[in-house]
Amino acid sequence: MKKYLLFTPLALNYYIWLGLMFAIYGISNVVPKPVDDYISSAVMFLWLGISLIAYIIGLVKMVKDESFDEYFAAKVSMFVKFPQILPGLILGLYSIGVMIAPMGIFMSIFLWLHMAIVYISSSVVLALACRRIRKAGKLNGGSAIILGVLSFFPLLEYIVPVILMMKVGIRKYSVET
Repeated sequence: MKKYLLFTPLALNYYIWLGLMFAIYGISNVVPKPVDDYISSAVMFLWLGISLIAYIIGLVKMVKDESFDEYFAAKVSMFVKFPQILPGLILGLYSIGVMIAPMGIFMSIFLWLHMAIVYISSSVVLALACRRIRKAGKLNGGSAIILGVLSFFPLLEYIVPVILMMKVGIRKYSVET
């Protein structure tokens, strides 16, 4: 279960940022303004650093570590992609609606850049999962390449983890008595 913790910041990115924003808003009502700016900046950069380090370590382990097998890769591909469906839709619609405000265009650009970074990061995890499953022999080379490329296309990216899970199947555990 510890293996999945490395991908939790990416999978729950939108939810964690929302929680941090609510926490910083609560702090801003208690502390003076200059201290509030330092605290909010420190918390945001700290979380950004933690999530970036966890993502890099998770990718390296997914590529190099043999204990991260094809079952793990298929589960992580679903774990990373599916929690992002609803926040992606809500943020996309919000960023379109916020462009009515005078400074809304800048906020919209920031939201779309953030969503693109998260999208590309999770698509890289999917492509590496295709590679890992191909390496285990559960997927042929052409299918792995096609699924890896499809993981970068909107909407098709949510079909790829389901296909990977179906290709891998259910792990057979031996029960010792």
